[in-house]
Amino acid sequence: MDSQFKMSLEKTPLRTYGYHVATTEDLVELNKYKNSLIKAAEYYRENLVKGRVIYLIKNKDQIMALPVRFGKENFAHLTGISFDRKKASQLLDELADGKLVQNAIFIKNDGTTFEKLARISEITKVTDSNIMELGQVSAFVQQAKN
Repeated sequence: MDSQFKMSLEKTPLRTYGYHVATTEDLVELNKYKNSLIKAAEYYRENLVKGRVIYLIKNKDQIMALPVRFGKENFAHLTGISFDRKKASQLLDELADGKLVQNAIFIKNDGTTFEKLARISEITKVTDSNIMELGQVSAFVQQAKN
């Protein structure tokens, strides 16, 4: 297992729309979240991949079910990072296996990467019925509408 996020840049990074190659400052910041990111990837892979969680939602006087599928490819969206020449589904395995040295690491241009990483350790809450509460979800989730 590699101890820090690093980039080898052995090959010219392929452009990824909406992302930029991590700067030295980005890598320093990314490494602050290294442990929580690896743990979140391990949890996601072991507990959520190929499964789904069914959230029960109260909409006025009705109880409705909102099934959510957790695919390998969905984890990348939760992080705001991308690895050069790797599919979104590969990012999960690379992180869970602690493979932190990549040809290039991409960070989202919109500034949300580190906001997402600041909350990534909360991934376990998606399956904790004592914590999770979805309020007024039907107002913005299409699947929850009649």
